[in-house]
Amino acid sequence: MFDDEFEDQIISEDTSDQHLQTNDPIFFSSDLGSYSEDISQEATAKYELVIFLRSRLTGGWTQKNIDPLFDEYFSQNRLITMPSWRTAVRWHKKLLEQCDALVALIDRHDCKGNRNKKLHLDHDNIIEVPNDLFLKAKRPSIAGAYRYYKDKCLLRDQSKGGGIRPMSQRAFYDRIYKQNSYEMTAKRRGKYKADMKFGYKGGIIKPERVMQRVEIDHTPLDIILLDDGTGKPIGKPFLTLLKDVYSGCLVGYHLTFKAPSYASVAKAICHTLLPKSQSQELWGIEWPCNGKIEVLVVDNGAEFWSKSLEQMCLELGINIQYNPVRQPWLKPFIERNFRSINDLLLDEQDGKTFRSLDVRDEYDSVKEATIKFSNFVHGFEKWMAEVYNCSSDSRGLRVPSLLWQEGFDKLPPAKLNEQDAIDLPKIAGLKKTRTLQPSGITHELLRYDSEALSDYRKSCWSPDQRKKVIIKVDIDDVSKIYVYLSELNTYLTVPCVDKVYTYNLSLDQHLINKSLTRAKNLLHGKSDKDLAASREEIREVLAGHDANVKTSTKVTTNKKAAQYKGYSSETVRNAGNADKGLSTHEGKTSDSSENISDLEALWQSFNKD
Repeated sequence: MFDDEFEDQIISEDTSDQHLQTNDPIFFSSDLGSYSEDISQEATAKYELVIFLRSRLTGGWTQKNIDPLFDEYFSQNRLITMPSWRTAVRWHKKLLEQCDALVALIDRHDCKGNRNKKLHLDHDNIIEVPNDLFLKAKRPSIAGAYRYYKDKCLLRDQSKGGGIRPMSQRAFYDRIYKQNSYEMTAKRRGKYKADMKFGYKGGIIKPERVMQRVEIDHTPLDIILLDDGTGKPIGKPFLTLLKDVYSGCLVGYHLTFKAPSYASVAKAICHTLLPKSQSQELWGIEWPCNGKIEVLVVDNGAEFWSKSLEQMCLELGINIQYNPVRQPWLKPFIERNFRSINDLLLDEQDGKTFRSLDVRDEYDSVKEATIKFSNFVHGFEKWMAEVYNCSSDSRGLRVPSLLWQEGFDKLPPAKLNEQDAIDLPKIAGLKKTRTLQPSGITHELLRYDSEALSDYRKSCWSPDQRKKVIIKVDIDDVSKIYVYLSELNTYLTVPCVDKVYTYNLSLDQHLINKSLTRAKNLLHGKSDKDLAASREEIREVLAGHDANVKTSTKVTTNKKAAQYKGYSSETVRNAGNADKGLSTHEGKTSDSSENISDLEALWQSFNKD
């Protein structure tokens, strides 16, 4: 039902047994089964006739000796028409030459006919131009190439006084299509498309246990969701999904309205590593898939090549395997899974966006959207854990949840110990480098300091030199940072001095707050241009003149509001069963529509993500 069509492609890449693999192609000659039933029966009848003649013949293969045997044989056998005695002799010689192989008696009618060119010799020169035209990357039609060829022939008739007639359209098409298909596709559509269509597609190493090989990727979901507080459409969420190859189970995910980044990858990995206790407590969802990942298969997106991800995986003992560029068949399971989500879960939901405008027709996805974000997170987790993971494939041979349980009973994946689970927010945090100052550490205009950091400055820091320190930032909680103290070889948790503002505040919320403040200052304060105009106005007033200058700017959006509120699958689970949905600390925001209007003019200064 989901990914079983890829099972037949799974082959071993283990090169330890060289006799199992070779780069040299192995060819075999044709046999009787290579031909149609009628041709095979005719060859068999010829063979039986020759064998009959050999067993009865006395003397040489002459007409005098063969004709009586023909009368005897064909009086009881009518499988073929009686041939001439010379034909029988020729069949006998063919069999002798090919060691009595039956295929020697197959009639090769395909080799018959005149092989000489029937066209005028000048056609070879004339047809090169339209042929090259057809193979251009702009992909002109073959009908256009034929018209060009025909025009060239007719114009040559006029200049040379006649004597060359263009070939028929069918003959021209056949000549074009007899060219090498791979080269034709490569020239018209590019080498990648040609390789996808004709190239060799290898397989992957079939894992032997759960969590041995896990694939990860992103996709925007084809559905418009609503803001929990205002009920306004906030756009399509981005899904980061992980799938265990051995069992086929979905083992972790992350939903957000921000484009794919290291943050979404890190949160999805953390969701995979830890038990799904929040889903069990909030919604009663049984989702047993968790544990350490041995090999994480990723593509070549920028978020997967980040230093932060590389270091996170090193600390957690995860090996990253980068899929070769433009070879999705080496990561088939997660690629196929995205289509299953859109087809099996979102197909009947209100607000679906379809795959293209042509398919959507007049359906208004934004107007028809009715699903709130928190409700979608609840339903999506239940569908993954209790529907997808528990459904058999189209052949009824694989049930992911059963395979997971079998693999778990045989060899369960390693679990995070208690200390690793505590350190996980630090390990998965964004890595930054900041300067240690007398007032602590500043990150995104937030100041972090503590008594322990002060003691460290007293003993290991000199104000006369700039000291760089490594910090880790939890993207879902900026109320604290983790500072690496190289002299002590440990991380120190340092809180933000503004505890009220940073309570339950995500990094995205803070960045939007910061940009919003700047936008408001531009709206209600004085820009450099305004200040210059004011100074000029003062000069004119002092000179006895009067002038007035006014400026205004206004831009609105809803998706930025969702980012400001920190909407993600993580926030839904953390919010629990609170009646107010995804509300945040009252010091930061509320669900009123008036707060959304505060985003006016924001996006001119904050349009980076």
